[in-house]
Amino acid sequence: MKKRFLLISLFVALLHVAGMAQFFYQIGPDNYQAIDESRYVFTYEATYVENPMEPAAKSNDCLILETGETLSRCYNMKMHENDSITAAWVARGRDGGPTLEDGPFNADVYKDTKRGGVTVVQRTPIRGPILRYTDFGTKADWVIQDETKQVLGYVCKKALCTYRGRTWTAWYALEIPILDGPWKLCGLPGLILQAEDDKGHFSFTCTSIKNEKRPIKMLDKMYYQKSTRDDAVRIIRLYHADLFGYLSMLTPGTSIQAMTTKGKKVSLGDTDKYTTPYNPIELE
Repeated sequence: MKKRFLLISLFVALLHVAGMAQFFYQIGPDNYQAIDESRYVFTYEATYVENPMEPAAKSNDCLILETGETLSRCYNMKMHENDSITAAWVARGRDGGPTLEDGPFNADVYKDTKRGGVTVVQRTPIRGPILRYTDFGTKADWVIQDETKQVLGYVCKKALCTYRGRTWTAWYALEIPILDGPWKLCGLPGLILQAEDDKGHFSFTCTSIKNEKRPIKMLDKMYYQKSTRDDAVRIIRLYHADLFGYLSMLTPGTSIQAMTTKGKKVSLGDTDKYTTPYNPIELE
């Protein structure tokens, strides 16, 4: 999907203004600490609609689900590849790396498999703060169906639920007794191998299963700030509703300029609000 602005040149100037942004530039694989060890690693293809007014135009990400003895981690492979590129650029003396636009899976989702509960380490767009919060949302109330089908060679049963404003259909494998799944979806008596919301805006399909031991990692606490889900949602909504307002929040008191895709320079204060389509996976 085409973006309204090319902001890359702007962000180098912002690096030395926003203290939290300074951390974002330097995040790489070495900034994570092991907190558990995986027993299985699952790969999912995630597709989503960025603009609800254009439901036929879909984007995709690759999600990795690592499940361990006490917790699991689901993360966006593309996002962490971006981290590796950024770390390599910084090592070569550059100011930073590629910018991060908003996306529904720009977060690491950790599920506590023993006590329950979800912890989210949320990236905010461009080079905004990284927020960690505990999601106190109610668990999905699944309704098991009789229908079955095969996914990745496994016989899967069907289940339905409504979670945060979207109605989901999931297919889970009893042969894989892991009560987990992609993103925040979990709680069925088998691994969720496929899921889709009723509007067809979001879907997950498992593409590989590995019995693999490797560290399950979390970003070091010096690189994020504690927050709440409400604050994270508010910040991301601001980015889509008022781009310059969002940039002003990141760098208060700073003169902000950008270049439109047509080559016109615009500045904060002499423009209207610039918006981008917003189709959050959680509607409530």
